[in-house]
Amino acid sequence: MSIAGQGGGEDRHAWFNCASGLGGAWKNVGKGPVASMTRVLLVDDDSIVLDTLCQILEAAGYDVQPANSGAVGLEYYRAKRPDVVITDVIMPEMDGIEFIQRLREVDPAAKIIAISGGSGKGYFENLEAVRRLTPVAILPKPFAKATLLSLIEKCIKEGAIEHDRALRN
Repeated sequence: MSIAGQGGGEDRHAWFNCASGLGGAWKNVGKGPVASMTRVLLVDDDSIVLDTLCQILEAAGYDVQPANSGAVGLEYYRAKRPDVVITDVIMPEMDGIEFIQRLREVDPAAKIIAISGGSGKGYFENLEAVRRLTPVAILPKPFAKATLLSLIEKCIKEGAIEHDRALRN
């Protein structure tokens, strides 16, 4: 899969649709009442990770919108307010820590799952910085598909509980 903007002097930050390679619309594959209504924003600079996770999440029935950078992820979050955000921690330009900080400024209640496969110098410091930003979960790469899907369900349930409380008040 190619991502618009990689090479050739174009804007490096681009949205693409998981199924078609390019685009920007949410894709609803309609696999069940909860999943088909749940929009997931996926932010990772690795196109292979984006493609793989898109396939997994779409097969589970989620509307998935991938972004190849934190800046594009923020732009899309502001416009569409997805239900769950999954972000890599280690990315160029705007890393996952800055992305989560800026996302919290936009929406302090955002449901965030941080994923990281990094290692080496600063890795544990980065994870500690992410923990302080209170994502729903931090998931080390590689991870099991079932683990990711259960964390998304946890985010959905927490959001539904908060919505019900707001309706009662």
